[in-house]
Amino acid sequence: MRSRANLYRWFQSLFSGDPSSSRGSAEKNVLNDLGYTVMWLVVVALLSGVLLSAIGAPIGGWMLGPAFVGLCGLVTLTAAAVGGVAGFLFGIPRMLSNETSAVSDGVSSKEAQYARSNTNLEQISDWLTKIVVGATLVQINLVWPSLVAYGSAFESQIVELPGFANFTGIGGLVPLLVILGFTTGFLALYLQTRTFLAILFARTEHVMKDPKLGLGDLDLMKQAVIKIALEGEKAEVSPAAREIARRALGSQSLNEGDVDALRQRGFAQVVMGLTAEGATTLKKIYEQTGDEEIGRIASRLLARTNRPGEAKDMLPTKALPAADVVLSEADADFWLTRMFVSLYDAPPLGFNESLRIGESLAGQAVVLNTPKRRGRLAVYTAAALGQCYAFPSTGGELDRQAIRDRAYENVQQALTADPATRGLLKNMLLGEGEDDDLVVFRNDEAFAKLILEG
Repeated sequence: MRSRANLYRWFQSLFSGDPSSSRGSAEKNVLNDLGYTVMWLVVVALLSGVLLSAIGAPIGGWMLGPAFVGLCGLVTLTAAAVGGVAGFLFGIPRMLSNETSAVSDGVSSKEAQYARSNTNLEQISDWLTKIVVGATLVQINLVWPSLVAYGSAFESQIVELPGFANFTGIGGLVPLLVILGFTTGFLALYLQTRTFLAILFARTEHVMKDPKLGLGDLDLMKQAVIKIALEGEKAEVSPAAREIARRALGSQSLNEGDVDALRQRGFAQVVMGLTAEGATTLKKIYEQTGDEEIGRIASRLLARTNRPGEAKDMLPTKALPAADVVLSEADADFWLTRMFVSLYDAPPLGFNESLRIGESLAGQAVVLNTPKRRGRLAVYTAAALGQCYAFPSTGGELDRQAIRDRAYENVQQALTADPATRGLLKNMLLGEGEDDDLVVFRNDEAFAKLILEG
């Protein structure tokens, strides 16, 4: 039983592709049936060929039996090749190619024209099958006589070869072998084309009408979005990510009910500089799926586009963790996001909340042991201290000097933990982009030297 099951699986993979590929259950059932059908078809054809060869082997004597079987196989395979071509032509699936139906179901003509299947092969198949069927029906009474004549001609050529003089009578088997080979080749290629190729055509048609990015492209765009959410619109984005985003925006309509389409469109909008629109799109994904990572990204983007109220609404209400509570990575990312969003609230409530969160995270191992998290904590703390320093009602000179010194220390810590934070700190110091929390220290030589010249 195990060997037969292995044979089944081999035929399935041979005629149906990789069974572990991401196919729907209906596709898998069709292709599994195809594998079994073609396997039994080949088995029956081989048994029939062996039987015919065994019956005719005595014609040439048992000593020449292998040569006789080889000739029979040659005839059968030749006919199978011709039948396979015919099966391919008859089995080519026809796709809908009506030019007038290109605009339907709310899809704009611009999108419908983005990619359309070339139907030349289908048209050629249609013409040839009609010609072949028509010519065959007209001459159908000549088919069998032609096969008999072919068998006689074949035999006359074989018996003239040295050592094959005893093969008289092989011509009587040739018509049967031709029919066997042609039928087997026709059915095998017809079934393969009608099922496997039809599914391939359908998938290709779907991709051209509604192209989804591959996981690699989507992940590259996602990393660019995360970078923009952390560093702002001044973040450096790779040309490859921008090209993917441009292609995504130009080839796909926004379907409110398709989460994958929303994710692709939202990422593309952010990468192409449409941060507000992208934040709104990602917010819809969070509302539909509850994806916490998407929620944190969208919250940061909403805050960056001056919508701190919406940004906070996307973050669950939680009490600050006690000193003895050990945070998970997800919780640490949540509180860092909350700390960041608080920086966009009206002062002094915003920076005070951000500082409280920072003090709560300062002793957490999951933050201290991860350079990027430790760097972000220091950057956000420095930003909150910059806002505090600039706030009019902040205390006397001694208090302000202490705030300044703490901000400087946190900038040092950020650059030590994660040198990649320098670009964000530079924008905050020079007031470039949407972040200007450290601009109050722009004329401070120590800050300028540390951030700009370090």
